[in-house]
Amino acid sequence: MAGEAYTLVPFTARDVAEALNVIDAYGGLDIGLADASLVVLANTYGVHDLLTLDQRHFRMLKGPGGSPFRLLPADLNFRGDE
Repeated sequence: MAGEAYTLVPFTARDVAEALNVIDAYGGLDIGLADASLVVLANTYGVHDLLTLDQRHFRMLKGPGGSPFRLLPADLNFRGDE
């Protein structure tokens, strides 16, 4: 954070309420507040790419506009000969 490589954005009480709505909407996935918070922030900022190893949850969760997330590093197209 000190090097300003990342931006810390606010997460308001309204965002928490929206995250709780995400948890309710995906009740069968048993997601927590952390995962739901990422969905809220992704929708707020129009982010489709997430750095996560949690494919089980994020393959089911929808991003901005109801589109699927691109999960990194899993969705990168690596070639072994590069």
